[in-house]
Amino acid sequence: MSTNRLRVAWFTDTGSSGVETVSAYSSGLLLPELARHHDVEVFTDTSAASNFGLQSSHYLTAHRKHQRTPFDIFFYQLEDSRACRFVRGHIGLVPGITWLHDLFYNDLGPEAFHTSPWETSIAQYHDPSVMFYDRSKAPHQLWPRAYRETSLSPVVLFSSPWARNEYRRMVSARLEGLRGEHPAEVLPVPVRVDTAVAARTGDVLRIASASVTGIEGRMHKVLPGLRGLSSPWALTWMVAPDEERAARELVEEFGVSSLVTIVTGKTSENWRSILSASDLALHLHASVFGRLAPFAQISLLMGVPTVMSFAAQGEDFPESAVFHVVPGSHEGLQVKEIAEVVVRRGATACGANGRRFVLEANDPVKLAHRLASLLTEWAPHVAYVMDRWERLRQRGQRALLDEVRVLVDKDDQSSMNPFRRVLSEPLRELGWMK
Repeated sequence: MSTNRLRVAWFTDTGSSGVETVSAYSSGLLLPELARHHDVEVFTDTSAASNFGLQSSHYLTAHRKHQRTPFDIFFYQLEDSRACRFVRGHIGLVPGITWLHDLFYNDLGPEAFHTSPWETSIAQYHDPSVMFYDRSKAPHQLWPRAYRETSLSPVVLFSSPWARNEYRRMVSARLEGLRGEHPAEVLPVPVRVDTAVAARTGDVLRIASASVTGIEGRMHKVLPGLRGLSSPWALTWMVAPDEERAARELVEEFGVSSLVTIVTGKTSENWRSILSASDLALHLHASVFGRLAPFAQISLLMGVPTVMSFAAQGEDFPESAVFHVVPGSHEGLQVKEIAEVVVRRGATACGANGRRFVLEANDPVKLAHRLASLLTEWAPHVAYVMDRWERLRQRGQRALLDEVRVLVDKDDQSSMNPFRRVLSEPLRELGWMK
């Protein structure tokens, strides 16, 4: 066993709620490879065993395990999903490396998260003379960007280069390491490189879409554009169960119901099945909320020509790999012209560059090896922050106990000392007092 192996606490959703998240998808591909380099224990919000083939524990046990046998690094995967709320909470408990699949969040999380005085805590990290936050005042709330989570993580990774660039324009005090550094890099979402290339047969242009039904998904522009195609076409539209009604209303509005098949259940398995007989994939999304992964990467890997909006995460992909359309008045016409190009040149020729791009950029073995090296490189940096944060936690614990002691004892005129007689023993059992 290599002496450079680290003990890594890996926090992730596992998809146990029935909704596939990019966190669960990425963990399933990366962890078997990462475990070749480091000792990884997975922490989830369920007591059921994960399907990652590694030791798995409930996240509420992580801090106690860390106190007994310290982990070298806490690694957090975070995205805009209620399933990741437990991850957001633990980021503020033990600083580590956070891999963000979203920078903008619709979900505020529990109130204790988004109203926590994290800015004061960071100020105390840098200056021990700063007093604890006055709880009678409402904390400063920053939304919808993940200011709190990125600032409390001494190292931040993004699965989207666009999100990383947006983050670099954010200004906030942050937990900094040994040399005042706060690294931020890109780690793409992995894809299964053994996925088969889609098969093409027949004269009908078969189109697949993973776009959402809202205005940001741009399907209100796509459907009238496709209606003008001179070649026969058929569309299979994959949507989440709560979007099915809106999808059906939209295709009926544009009079294309007979040409559109709606598939409910937004999973990578469903998407591969749809792509296996598709000539063109639509991943139009013009919003800072939401993400394209992993469906866009799967489309490229299967060699299906892929169309994206030149907006937000659509900017992550080079023009040599995807077709870009500009959101606006002529968006539907652009999609129509791209479809006609695919009909003339053939889907295999139009999708070859995208497949080559993903094979190089999203190989899970290469990404796991790179992440393993980065963890080793960043371990001293993170350890320095963890140590200082633990000292701040202990200081806060002492201040809280002093406050409780004053509240319990102040009106007692006897010699009983209620704090010592009533609370001391329970606090010792909790490990808060010696």
